Amino acid sequence: MNRILIFVLTLLALSPAIAAADVLSDLRGTLDRLRGREPIRATLERQTSREVKDDDKPDTEQARVSVQVEDSAEGIRILYPRELLEQSEKELRAKRGNPENGSPTRGAIGSIDALDAQASLNFGPAMLEILHSAAVIGSRAGVFQGRKATILSLKINSRLSARERKHIKKIEETMTIWIGEDGIPLAAEGEAKVKAGFLILTFDNSRKEGWTFIQRGDRLVATRHTEADSGSGLGQKYQRNSTTTVTLIP
Repeated sequence: MNRILIFVLTLLALSPAIAAADVLSDLRGTLDRLRGREPIRATLERQTSREVKDDDKPDTEQARVSVQVEDSAEGIRILYPRELLEQSEKELRAKRGNPENGSPTRGAIGSIDALDAQASLNFGPAMLEILHSAAVIGSRAGVFQGRKATILSLKINSRLSARERKHIKKIEETMTIWIGEDGIPLAAEGEAKVKAGFLILTFDNSRKEGWTFIQRGDRLVATRHTEADSGSGLGQKYQRNSTTTVTLIP
């Protein structure tokens, strides 16, 4: 076969992979510019639920908390409403009286820290860190909520320490990102499946996450973040869910 023809056919075969790699490279460049230096204020609301089954006896609890968050040159400020703190103290007193009582509000409050709030108000650096160990599976044209988008599919190559590698038997992570025509991510979905073992014990975990984004100045704001975490081990099965909603304050 003519060498030129072979070269052309090879380029045609490789062109989808090359194009997808270019999309990933462009996305990294865009995220690198979204460093989140401009001040921002928002309300962050989190709804959580948890169910643990031990010998088929379910233990469930739910909570809904809302805080105000401000990110500026001075740092992160989180304002926890007084009534929210009072509810947390009420749960703690009830638990002292009866250890079987839960403290869902206290747990939900504790899940909102400075790093968590910072990622919600500017997810660019967090996504950039994820993409650092990503390999392209493919890309295609698509639509997200009526907007044209490039759908980028990725395999995440988890970086584990030597200690983690001793106990994790199998791990699979993937991510799909919807990228707008302006290069800004519109949404993302991630999934991870982990099988771990220690001595004769085994643990299985499955985690799914979803994000919806908007750009505000030099920030990629995660206006909605959902998590669904389930697994089993030591005779227990558990399911944890959370939904975080960010509403910007003018």
